[in-house]
Amino acid sequence: MTFLEHLLSRRCFSSRPEPPLNLLRQKRNKFRFSRFPFYPPPSAKCIASMGKLKILTKLGRQSSELSRPVPLSPTPHLCTSNQQLNDTEVTRILHAISGAESDVAGLVQRIKTNPRDKVIQRQYLACVHFLEEHKGLLSPVRRLPYEILAQMFDVCANDLESCWTVPPWTLAHVSRRWRAVALSLPEIWGVVPPIRLSMKDKGKKFIPLLRELLHRSGEHPLSLHVSSDEVGIVNHPIFQLLITHCMRWRTVVMELEVRDFQALTQFIRRRLSSLYSLKLVVRMPHDGDYVLEPFSIAPMLREVEIDCPRIQLLLPWEQLTRYTERSTDPIGVLQVLSVSSEMNYFSYSTRAIIDIQGHLEPMTLTKITTLHLTFYNQWVSGTSIIASLTLPALSDLHVRSLNTSLVDDLIHMTLRSKCVLQKLSIHSLPVKGGLTRILLFTPFLTEFKCNDFVNDDIERLRAIPGSPSLAPRLRKLVIQSDTPMRELNEMIFSRHSGAENVALESLTLKFTSSVECFDAQCVLEGWDTVVTKLARVIGGWRADIEKELVIWVTRSRASSWDKAMMGVKATHRLGVEFRTLETYEFSDAKYIYHSGIHNVMKEVGNMAPGALPRVEGYNFRERARALVDKWQPLLFSDLPKRHWMRRGPTTLEYVSDCSVLRYSETGMLSIIFGVDMGGLDLYKVLRNAE
Repeated sequence: MTFLEHLLSRRCFSSRPEPPLNLLRQKRNKFRFSRFPFYPPPSAKCIASMGKLKILTKLGRQSSELSRPVPLSPTPHLCTSNQQLNDTEVTRILHAISGAESDVAGLVQRIKTNPRDKVIQRQYLACVHFLEEHKGLLSPVRRLPYEILAQMFDVCANDLESCWTVPPWTLAHVSRRWRAVALSLPEIWGVVPPIRLSMKDKGKKFIPLLRELLHRSGEHPLSLHVSSDEVGIVNHPIFQLLITHCMRWRTVVMELEVRDFQALTQFIRRRLSSLYSLKLVVRMPHDGDYVLEPFSIAPMLREVEIDCPRIQLLLPWEQLTRYTERSTDPIGVLQVLSVSSEMNYFSYSTRAIIDIQGHLEPMTLTKITTLHLTFYNQWVSGTSIIASLTLPALSDLHVRSLNTSLVDDLIHMTLRSKCVLQKLSIHSLPVKGGLTRILLFTPFLTEFKCNDFVNDDIERLRAIPGSPSLAPRLRKLVIQSDTPMRELNEMIFSRHSGAENVALESLTLKFTSSVECFDAQCVLEGWDTVVTKLARVIGGWRADIEKELVIWVTRSRASSWDKAMMGVKATHRLGVEFRTLETYEFSDAKYIYHSGIHNVMKEVGNMAPGALPRVEGYNFRERARALVDKWQPLLFSDLPKRHWMRRGPTTLEYVSDCSVLRYSETGMLSIIFGVDMGGLDLYKVLRNAE
């Protein structure tokens, strides 16, 4: 007898009864899960969830565990698509939703009577899922007509920060209908995302995508942005592919080396039949006489922007309507002002060392509405351009020249042109009474920006009952100042409280540093009247807390032992300062504002737990939030006295008594803490910081 036969005989003729089948299965499962511990046996909760998933994934079918069938979908083909519904399908879905809602109401009552019945709960979940799915079929986005979708796609596709992972590519991946709409609109495929070329990368992966984009755009005009830091980029395969479609170029931005522009002439000259807007950023390796003529023949060209050194540029100057130039020497200023009669926007920024005086003859340009002039060189003031132009349609004027005063020249040009200026921005050498004289000759001014006001000018802007006000239509005033002026409060209060409608809607003060901005806010809000000794003590608390936090942030530069010691010291010192603040009771909100401690505590409360020393033991973040909550009633009670809000580290904005910010909690917190302050680093430069 073999060994196998012996075992079989013992198995078959043993007097011991055979174990039941369930016991064998349990032993098998126990052996399996003991060998593979990462496969744990399913729990009762897991089995219940699996049953729930089974029901939810088989909606419309009758489950063996349910006492009643789940509602059948009247339109199962619509549950997996975004197809538009017809009237018959809408009626069927509404009828099914009505029936499912009544079933849900009945199941809710049954659950209340039998809360432990799993079958009823699963049926309830299935019906709720049925309702959500079929209510989604009636979403308004399915009923949007083609014209609305086309307009939405056009807005999305013309995003200024377009790339290859945003519309129109993503729009074509939503549904079959959206893809059909996107492919039927060639205009949304006409925006080529910015391309930065390099001869090291021939763009083998990029070219098929570009070919598909050009194919889908059909014959629609193209907008493109090409840049490179290398020379000879014209021979790049991607650039050559774009050149083959140069007849469709409409908006072009190119940042290339000057020799690449010269090499481009043979490919695109006389072929730019659709070019409308052009921006050129030309890099020159060295000085020389360069002539650029690839864009000299463009019958549709109207807008040009140039940023380059001195070159000879050939353009159809007579047909331009918008011209912007930033250069070291004049490039097209004389040509465009002398030839173009359709110009309505002119902007010129230069660092030239030679003025164009003597080259520009007096002229009248009847269609220019916006004029921007910026002169960075101290030897060139721009008076020759202002003295030569007569602009009867001018409504927006921006002038910057810090080495001389342009007040008299601007007044003469305004009187000579008889224009109605509505926006004026002047940054020049301050002259006593100069701004007042400008405002006298610009009674229709609504927006005024200047670099500084003297006290006499502020006094003249005050509204006096019974006498005509200076600049009665002025609504927005922006002052670039270095010193605070208490007279601003009186001036703006007089314009808001007067019977005449001369109130300012916006008053903004801009400073060169956050220290000057904070000092100005202290003066304008009256925080500088606090007791000096007590203010120094509270400011010292804030400075110590900030100092310890800065040390803790920079601890990563030290060795391991130094890190540990710095952590212990910072934790102890911060604990002492926090206990001092928690025990001190502020009686006046001025001391909180003057020290800036409320902003520091707010930033500490917003910091990540790992950015604070030993958070688990001291809870600095929660304690900082508790301090802010403790001070908020005092700060809110002082809010009616507040009229200046920090908007950024160097900007103050006036808040009137009727401002909408005073009627919402978010707005009131913005007045108290400021907006876009930038974190703890900016508070290190406060006056009391050490």
